[in-house]
Amino acid sequence: QVWITEQPGPFSCPGTTGMQRTVDDASRYQLVASSVEAMDPEPLHVVSGKKLDKIAVDVIMFDGSIQEVMYFTTESGEIRQAVHVVGSGSSSQVDHVIQSVDGAVSYLSVHQGNEETRQVYATTEDTIMTISRGDCTQYRSCFECLDSRDAYCGWVTGMNTCMNKLTDAAQGILGLIEAHSVSEETIVATCGARPVTQEPPPVV
Repeated sequence: QVWITEQPGPFSCPGTTGMQRTVDDASRYQLVASSVEAMDPEPLHVVSGKKLDKIAVDVIMFDGSIQEVMYFTTESGEIRQAVHVVGSGSSSQVDHVIQSVDGAVSYLSVHQGNEETRQVYATTEDTIMTISRGDCTQYRSCFECLDSRDAYCGWVTGMNTCMNKLTDAAQGILGLIEAHSVSEETIVATCGARPVTQEPPPVV
């Protein structure tokens, strides 16, 4: 606490002088009766080497589970995404950059509304943008779909397509493999052997 010598004020008893607390101090240094315990003993997500400054969470339902899609920004203008499945006892420690902007993000928010249609907004000093919630049709192959790690996308083996799991068409589909949670082994088992990329011949 910060105490200064001043005349009697809002935090002093009538007729007293001396060490009194100012209104400004009271707003900056709040006292609590006890500590606030975290719901989970471990952090939901850990990021090393980057300073995060904004966070927004989109809560969705899929296949009987509650999933928290976490958006967070870095000081360098990255907008990143990670997923926590509630009640699973673990969370995704894999995050990925979904967008990079010039300058710092000043505002990040999930506009509440219908699960399928609500939007994620981000603003910078001179730009307002909508962040995609699963533009899965841009991924034309199994590898592209699963490598995207997009929280809203999944590969449907029987239909050979990448689908947004929030759409009505995705409800009840068996075998939709969620892109955010797959391991490299699952990707290869689902999509087959990765194509070999030929190195360009050296320039002599």
